[in-house]
Amino acid sequence: MGLKIVKLGLLLALLLGATSVSLAADAAEANQPKKVIKEKIIEGKVVGISPNFLAVNYALDNKSSYEMALAIDQDTQLERKKSLKEIMPGDGVWVKYAEICEVSKATVGGEEISKTRVLNRLVKVIRFMNA
Repeated sequence: MGLKIVKLGLLLALLLGATSVSLAADAAEANQPKKVIKEKIIEGKVVGISPNFLAVNYALDNKSSYEMALAIDQDTQLERKKSLKEIMPGDGVWVKYAEICEVSKATVGGEEISKTRVLNRLVKVIRFMNA
């Protein structure tokens, strides 16, 4: 009878241990960063262009302007021009791009906050705008 109780106790401890490991793994997985892809659009003037990237100067308001570098790949579509070689610095462009972000959550002082880190900006469409 004593041996059966010991075996039952070990089995119960094993089951409880496996459950706690599973819960800990679920909690760790919940804290892992998640990739999020958002499609965005900007309009501006080309500052620089190469087969791999596009730099665009754009304005959010009338007082300041910003520059953004975007990656170009073989899937990037070009509208109103036949090739990237036709686009020159100073040309106006409308750009649709995918912003690939990593979003993670952390608890600071009992309050849960979300952190976003941009990993890449990949151009989907470049549309040449008439001068």
